[in-house]
Amino acid sequence: MIRSRSALLLGLLLGGCAIASPRPATPVPATPPATPTSAAPIASPTPSPASTTATPVQPCRVEPRPPAVTPPSTSCRDVATLVQDDLRSHFQAKFFRRHRRVQLDTSFACDPLAAPRQLVYEFGGVDELTIVRVLWNGDTIEGLRLTMTRATHDPDQYTIKEERADIARTTMMSAMAEIRALLLARLVEKVEEREPRQQSRSAGKTRWHARVRLVDEDGRVLERGVTGFREASDEQLEMLPMIRVIDRLKLASKGWWTNRRGEYIDDTRAFFSEHFLATIPAAKWWVKQFEIQLAAEYGTPALIPALIAVARDDDPRESQRLHRMYALASLAALAGFDARRDANGREVAEADAAAAYARACLN
Repeated sequence: MIRSRSALLLGLLLGGCAIASPRPATPVPATPPATPTSAAPIASPTPSPASTTATPVQPCRVEPRPPAVTPPSTSCRDVATLVQDDLRSHFQAKFFRRHRRVQLDTSFACDPLAAPRQLVYEFGGVDELTIVRVLWNGDTIEGLRLTMTRATHDPDQYTIKEERADIARTTMMSAMAEIRALLLARLVEKVEEREPRQQSRSAGKTRWHARVRLVDEDGRVLERGVTGFREASDEQLEMLPMIRVIDRLKLASKGWWTNRRGEYIDDTRAFFSEHFLATIPAAKWWVKQFEIQLAAEYGTPALIPALIAVARDDDPRESQRLHRMYALASLAALAGFDARRDANGREVAEADAAAAYARACLN
């Protein structure tokens, strides 16, 4: 009896030692920032040392995207004469206000598209950018609108609105004939007896950007974009059609939008990622900054190669420095790990962080 009690006591002691033995610590991966439920100010993500590691927990490799193939157009239709006449009168009246002896020659290319399937447009200035998708879905037209507004002089503080709408088909379709014509319009000055005018200067003017991409049911694309200073629009002829397009689109969908943030997040992320990859290569620096910051909220792993390319660009300009910083923040949200700090919480050089993402996600 004494021997069996001793054996039992020895077993308990040994078992206690086994349970108390320390296990190797498992690094805690960084997680993407939680999606806010309202349009409250959002600060750029700053990781805490305890929640970061330089080793990816989940694979972030992305397969290369196949090149997009646009089917050839089988037909091309002239813009309706009534629409052409209305737009010619509009442009001439707007331009005539300052240049009374200059006429505009307005022409329209033929329209190569069939019935519309998707219309994507973005517009805004240096403090706000709005991205809209209008999707034809049978007898309904669905709208998605993302608006990012930055605090003046502080791009790290911003708000995001995500809205949805069921747009009246008759309202949108009545605007489409003019919108398609505007994407095909070409304006040329016809100088008869030009009055001298001062050269336009950018100082004190507001930057403005707009891009419209219309896709038909067969996958063919009609696209147009412009970036400049809206106050000089009567001198920059390329601005006139785009201002008219955006005003027409805003009017067509006015009053239909409701806040639906996070309700259709997978669809929103898929749309934004497609939009990002289509627009980022040619975007102006301030538009590009908006897109890169939005990628942390609405991106997918498909954006990782493009963000790594931005993060590895060693252009010394201040705008590119901000691009690198925001690209690394978005990579931390999308790749499954944060390479901006090492395992001890110390900051890592931007070039080294970008290289770590390239090794883990591209090689």
